[in-house]
Amino acid sequence: QTLDAHIEFQGLRAEDFTVLIIDVQGAELKVLAGAKRFLRFIDVVICELNFAELYRGCALISGLDLFLFDQGFIRVATASPYDPSWGDAAYV
Repeated sequence: QTLDAHIEFQGLRAEDFTVLIIDVQGAELKVLAGAKRFLRFIDVVICELNFAELYRGCALISGLDLFLFDQGFIRVATASPYDPSWGDAAYV
């Protein structure tokens, strides 16, 4: 089920949310692709990102940057405190 569909199914209002936090072990682009309506109301996206393919077919930072840029977001912070191959990013 997409995030857009889940929000509707639960009877929630997308406009009541302003922050989206995603940590889905490389499936971030799948979540984001299913949240295009929801993203219109989001001010900040925080998500795990990969600089290398840690999971087969996982989203890489370049793909996340491009997808979120197309949705009106830019990456403003990146942190990789534990390992240089993955980390977290904030987009506004």
